[in-house]
Amino acid sequence: MHEETAERDAELSSWFAGQLDAAGWTHESTPTIRYLMDQFLGLRVLRTHNGSEDLVKAIDVVDELIRGRALGPDHWSPQKREIDNDAAATWIKVQPGQELNRQDRVRIQNDAYSGDKGVLHNGRMGSVMGVRYGMAVVHYDGDPPGTGHHHSIRLLEKRTAAQ
Repeated sequence: MHEETAERDAELSSWFAGQLDAAGWTHESTPTIRYLMDQFLGLRVLRTHNGSEDLVKAIDVVDELIRGRALGPDHWSPQKREIDNDAAATWIKVQPGQELNRQDRVRIQNDAYSGDKGVLHNGRMGSVMGVRYGMAVVHYDGDPPGTGHHHSIRLLEKRTAAQ
């Protein structure tokens, strides 16, 4: 059994390397990709879940996190979708000139900011405290009363209605 496992790992490793080489991703230009593939193989993730929907979904979620994007409703678990009212809502990007009022439910776009600022703000939900000159002050859910964060309205999505 152990020999079959080692043989399967070697086949997968060879196939991945061949695919990367054929696509022009050499050892020198992609040490990170090759390192990650070796790690996946070492964890036996690909061998045990090869081609499964769970693995594809997991990689999609990890991809969002690596890019610094918040996990929005598209990446929520089925259990969270069932219990969270925001999952059933329709969210639209706020456009300049569009009416945005106090107490409107908004969320920061999942990819609004990059780096550390993205980690702090992307995907956060809250209520509008005020709007002025194209900027909105948003009170995040769970923050202490009276706290607000200033954002361009172009970086917001507004909750419009439950489906």
